[in-house]
Amino acid sequence: MLKSERIDALENINIEKFAVDIALAELVRFILSEVTYRKNPDEQAASLAKVEESVLETLSSRRLWDRATDDQNQLGRRLASEYVVKLIRSIRHPADPVTKQSSIQ
Repeated sequence: MLKSERIDALENINIEKFAVDIALAELVRFILSEVTYRKNPDEQAASLAKVEESVLETLSSRRLWDRATDDQNQLGRRLASEYVVKLIRSIRHPADPVTKQSSIQ
């Protein structure tokens, strides 16, 4: 295998992982928006906030990887928590004046 073929193969793996990450995030967003849907936007926001709080509490209260150092686990929890917040806060109520649901960036 030529060096350029190996690079292409690695790029394809990264693109595939990226695509899987996007698909999983969209599935989670869809499921959360359906499960937490309320006619009243404030009630839906409160429901989403409750989910966010529960997930963040779970993440902060356990060790994520047994073989990782404490610093690695702490970093993993922080990054995972930031992603959870970003994902949940990207969910909009259908009556929200924003015409398109925001994407996770």
